[in-house]
Formats: sequence, structure tokens, C-alpha cells
Amino acid sequence: MTYDYVNDAKLAGLPAALRQRMQDKAEASKTLPYFVKTKCKSFGQKVLGPFNTLPEAQAAFNEHRDNSDEGASTFHDGKIMQGGKQVLYFSYNGRIWNLDGSIHN
Repeated sequence: MTYDYVNDAKLAGLPAALRQRMQDKAEASKTLPYFVKTKCKSFGQKVLGPFNTLPEAQAAFNEHRDNSDEGASTFHDGKIMQGGKQVLYFSYNGRIWNLDGSIHN
């Protein structure tokens, strides 16, 4: 489901061109590549990516985790970023989670 900025009654007072730019920006953000921010004792902070799909990002996260030879206490969750904002995260076991703590489908 996509949000319709153009026809949202709450935004009716804004110029049509601005509403359309907001809609275009929201749609474009769905196609931005994924990046993964990680932090661990061995490698410090690191950004992995870009990745076109979540499975690609997941494979890279898992490989990075395995190469660190660290456990969950020193290898932090991976932040899945898109368009400069965190959209999801990886737990230590590589599972993808929504920001509200529910499992990502």
C-alpha cells in the first residue's frame, strides 16, 4: 500500500506541484539501494553495500558477522539503511526485523 500525497485531504492547502514532489520522493525511496551499518569489536563501525535486495544485504551481513569471530555480546545488530534512514535491522542470527521489533516478512 502506498501513501497518496497528491490526494490527501490534509495536504490540500499545499500547492499541487509540492504534493506531487512529495509523492515522487516517496516512490523513489522504495527503489533506493540498501546499506547495512555494523559495529563490532574486531572491525569497529563499518558500512556494507550498496545492495539491491534484502537477501543480498543479509548474505553480506552474515559473512561479515562470521568473519568477525565474535559473539552476540560484542557484534551489534546491523542497521538496514535506505535513503539515509534506518528502515529495518538484522539481529545477530541474521534475521530481519521491523523497527517496532516484529519479524519482517
